[in-house]
Amino acid sequence: MNKRDKAFLKRISEELKKDTEKFELPETLKPESIAQLLKENSKAPEINEKEVKKGIYVAWAPSKRVIAAAAAFVIIAAAAVFYIGLDRPPSEIQETAAETEAGLSGDIGSSSFDFKESDKIGNVPADTNLSSVSVTQENNEKEVKGVKKANSYSEIEESIWKARKKAQNSSKFSLKNFFGGLFGFDKVGDIKREDNWLDTPSGSESVGYGRTNEQVEGVAEADIIKNDGRYLYIATQYGVRIVDTANNTLKHTSFIRLGQITKEAFTSFEKSTTVADEYFTRPQNHRILEIFVQGNRLAAIFDYYRPMRVNDTIRQGKSVTGVTVFDISDRSSPKELLHYTQDGYYVSSRIYNGSLSLVTSYDVYYIEGEEEVTKKISIPVIEIQGKADRLAPESIYIPEKSDYQSYLVVGLIKSLEKNSKIDTKAVLGGADSIYQRNENLYTARSIYDGGVRTFEFRSDMVFTDADETEILYFTLKDGNIRLNSRNTVSGGLLNQFAMDEKDGYFRIATGDSRGNNLFVLDKNLNEVGKVTGFAKGERIKSVRFMGDTAYVVTFVLTDPLFVFDLHDPRNPKIVGELKIPGFSEYLHPVGDNLLIGIGLDGTDTGINGDAKISLFDVSDPTKPIEIDHITYPSARISSNHKAFLTIPEKNLYVVTVMQYRQTSAGQLSVLRSFSVENRRIVPKLTYSPAPGIDELRGTYIGSTLYAIDPMWGIWAMDIDSAEVLYSIDFFK
Repeated sequence: MNKRDKAFLKRISEELKKDTEKFELPETLKPESIAQLLKENSKAPEINEKEVKKGIYVAWAPSKRVIAAAAAFVIIAAAAVFYIGLDRPPSEIQETAAETEAGLSGDIGSSSFDFKESDKIGNVPADTNLSSVSVTQENNEKEVKGVKKANSYSEIEESIWKARKKAQNSSKFSLKNFFGGLFGFDKVGDIKREDNWLDTPSGSESVGYGRTNEQVEGVAEADIIKNDGRYLYIATQYGVRIVDTANNTLKHTSFIRLGQITKEAFTSFEKSTTVADEYFTRPQNHRILEIFVQGNRLAAIFDYYRPMRVNDTIRQGKSVTGVTVFDISDRSSPKELLHYTQDGYYVSSRIYNGSLSLVTSYDVYYIEGEEEVTKKISIPVIEIQGKADRLAPESIYIPEKSDYQSYLVVGLIKSLEKNSKIDTKAVLGGADSIYQRNENLYTARSIYDGGVRTFEFRSDMVFTDADETEILYFTLKDGNIRLNSRNTVSGGLLNQFAMDEKDGYFRIATGDSRGNNLFVLDKNLNEVGKVTGFAKGERIKSVRFMGDTAYVVTFVLTDPLFVFDLHDPRNPKIVGELKIPGFSEYLHPVGDNLLIGIGLDGTDTGINGDAKISLFDVSDPTKPIEIDHITYPSARISSNHKAFLTIPEKNLYVVTVMQYRQTSAGQLSVLRSFSVENRRIVPKLTYSPAPGIDELRGTYIGSTLYAIDPMWGIWAMDIDSAEVLYSIDFFK
């Protein structure tokens, strides 16, 4: 272990000691014990680093073994502190650390709490003066079984406070409860493709160009790379670059940086508790997550951390997510049109028929000994055009027998214009994933009941078994959000592809260690059909619904591909099954009878570290067959389906492949193309523009493939030869 690694471990030990000295921890979780374990772990054999995700750039990082050990024990210690009484939500730990590291400090403001019952926002135009807002409710809005609208802020505050106290009283620290709570999450986050109903290519319409891979046709989804046929739009956490590809060159046209956060964007209560002057004068507060490009409008999805100081010793904060819309008619000079934020961390977003829906999950922070403060911050805040206030009680729903300390928040911007109507609704609960088909929005959240969980570690995430999945069904129409129904099904959800709607029926695949399930629900989310308990002891790895057929991949040692017949919603059934080594993490249809599987290769005893592309013949649902496959040794193909590029003009598919090398350069990211010809996978070219790139993304215009590293640059390459034609370095 080198000197920096030793210093790193010492720092962790000191920080843990500061945070835990007021609690009596078990001997094995005391800082001294953890530090010793970290030292021992740093001498352990190399762990599998194949799935470590791309991180931020730093001048120095501890050795990989030290990072892995430190991460594991810091999570354990942090969660132990959380359960004993600090009560910081896991979703904010990283952000709080980041803000602290940045040196955020300042004078403590006055803690006067002057929220009034009249301080509320509901459904308003973006240019409305919020101080005069009155909420208009839809007369035809029906009652939702198991959910009621709040009558007042006090009703909401009391509901959350009681839930918090109940949870606190039941959270006696033990290894059983500790691990049950610590591993209460699964792989979440959804990513898809943008539709082009508004996209007018800036170049020639006869030239093909790349579009983001989408799950539902006509429903746009945000991504970090957008392409309109002439301009490329690249999002980084610092801003959005617009690059012109005209005349066989790459020209930096403009860089969009979101403005500073102002005091007017805070409610009076938030102003009183914020570390004021220094925070408001920081040069860059926002972190851009994804973007939409719709014709001459660009919408940037961003988040930021909003801190507050409660008293001399307690400091809290929350995640805020928002949308800023720009007029990009003049690509060299984008103009801001609309700015909107809502409380919570980003779950996902969509655009359908010009309306943008934004979904966040807002955790309410319990502050020990500060009941009034906790209640005041328990109401979600939204901001429109720089003016902020709490969401109206009539726009908040409380489930019956609610024990929830968090919210699902749904915002709807009717159009990407300056004076757009905006509606916001919140439901006590939360969300992990969403699915939208046309005006119908479904949100899903995993529910855990405490106790021991079955879990498994991977280097970039933790998998666990949810007891249930809560589903909420909304209609988004004419700028209004309406909650229609709510229900729960057993098992946990993998991601958005495990959900689908067809002919008024909602289909969802769930699973846990006890077995996997497929449910069919009607428009009221009442169960009409199901298949339960299949592939017991195996995990769902990928799902794809195609019309009246569903494909579900599970895995333990081999990869069973199950085929479901959904023609009769009341009688879904498994009609076919195929077992092969490895497993597919993403399934992509090729016509009606072929299916591409992107994932990992393996043997009869498990995965072997190689990447694999499979081709399945599903023309006979009762007898699915793997008719071909190719592998890439010591590699991983990105399972982010937005990174799956289709070039229909050349019958090509392009994927991002991370090649692992035992060298100082570590991971090598390249783009690889292949085609499907005569029921076979035909490998084509490797596009490797530069060494040391962490993860490339690809798009194309005409016969040029653009290999993009959002942080560093773009390489224009000939699709047919993989020759680098020209490039642009973002740092020159």
